[in-house]
Amino acid sequence: MPTTVVTAKPVKVVTPRLSNKDQRLAYRRKALKIIVVLLGFLSTVTAIIVGYANVRFASPPYPPPASHQFGHLKGDQPLGAVETSYPSDQLFFSTEEGAALAPRFGRYLTPVPNPVFPSEVFGFNERLWKLKNWHYMSISNQDYFLATAFIDLRYLTGAFVYLFDLNTGKKWEASFKIPDLLPHVSAKRRMAGTVSLSTSSVTGCSTYTTADGMLYNVNGGNGFSVCYDAEADQWDLSFDLNLISEDGEKRYLNGTATVGHKGNDDLVLVFPLAPRDFLYDNTTDTLDHSVHGDFETAYIHKAQSLPVETQSFTFGSEPLDLSHSLSAIDWTRAMAHRRTEWLWASFCGYTKEGKKLGVNLSRRLYDSIEGVSMENALWIDGKMILLDKSVIDFDLPSETDPVVMRQEEWHIRTQTTGEGGPVLDLHFQPKGSRDENVHLLSLIVSEFVQPFGLFHGTIHFPQSDETLHIDGILGVVEHHVSVW
Repeated sequence: MPTTVVTAKPVKVVTPRLSNKDQRLAYRRKALKIIVVLLGFLSTVTAIIVGYANVRFASPPYPPPASHQFGHLKGDQPLGAVETSYPSDQLFFSTEEGAALAPRFGRYLTPVPNPVFPSEVFGFNERLWKLKNWHYMSISNQDYFLATAFIDLRYLTGAFVYLFDLNTGKKWEASFKIPDLLPHVSAKRRMAGTVSLSTSSVTGCSTYTTADGMLYNVNGGNGFSVCYDAEADQWDLSFDLNLISEDGEKRYLNGTATVGHKGNDDLVLVFPLAPRDFLYDNTTDTLDHSVHGDFETAYIHKAQSLPVETQSFTFGSEPLDLSHSLSAIDWTRAMAHRRTEWLWASFCGYTKEGKKLGVNLSRRLYDSIEGVSMENALWIDGKMILLDKSVIDFDLPSETDPVVMRQEEWHIRTQTTGEGGPVLDLHFQPKGSRDENVHLLSLIVSEFVQPFGLFHGTIHFPQSDETLHIDGILGVVEHHVSVW
């Protein structure tokens, strides 16, 4: 039988031609990728410039000599008693015509509306490289811990928001870092979004606006913001973006909250970080407020256990119940030293006795020479109690191993106290952590571990023989070292 051979004809594969619109989109993606590479190069160059500027111009030497570190703050109350209000709506002001602009170091119960660091006092290099600003707020109840922050390091801005669910043990987060190199806001928005900070804690808005460029808009939505409403005397918080869990799952956070301010005490600290030239030798127990040039300056506004008056949230397809929440705020602007380190603890909730409690504790940043932090305070039912005669000891499980810090218990307690002062004995058990370890050519360093978890313990008041019991209040602790 004859065999028939069938030869298959080659099939011509026709590649579909891209439309003009698709071609433009492809070119756009390529261009964005090229810009990202260039941005990374420019960031490195900027880091070198930052390092040189700080090393060349910034004083004091780093690390500072221990014998001089806090020698200008002596005595139990080196800043004096707390005053009701700051003497001006500007941080730097003149007491008489023709006098130099200067801050008035101390502690106050009223925030300053316009804490500007003026060019008449601080030079271009100081304001460009050393001025640091951040705005942090948290909202928490017995089930959830929601925190957000906006950061401006001058050459770099950033923002984050994260939500921790105690019942599932899961953390969801969105965080952004934006090199402040691009000259136009529109260009920044297309690349990575924009961050702006409020004029003060009680003036204006802090915002993160999500990028609309195709390469970076993975979080969607419009971003998040914290705005102060002066007429209502409250902070309005808004969130509209995806959060991403540690295993890569996305969920959309959408909602608003209002945090009340009326009837709650503020702690405002205007602090001389240290002598600017590190040659200052103070032989008295008081500060000369008229000599503005001798000190770097920090302005801090903190408040705890603020009431969350309204809240409405959805997370994914489910409502997010943040009822019965309390809030904390930390708004800081400082002419920071190149190497800055601190330990910090913050939480607010309800004691077993039914008291509304807020706690803010720190070490190594705003301390007197005796080791007493000038920002340590308690808030009980909205009223502040300073711990300005107490040395608070942070007993960390480790100061060098982030894994240990975010897994093992911290013990925070009163080491020494003035007569009749509150005695704290707090245990913190981490449930998770935000942390970062950045070393850029040894010129810019950011090492921080910020565990979130549960506080337990007691606060005893010897004078009244009263003890408050803390049984599982959500909050945060932090170990932070920066070279910036």
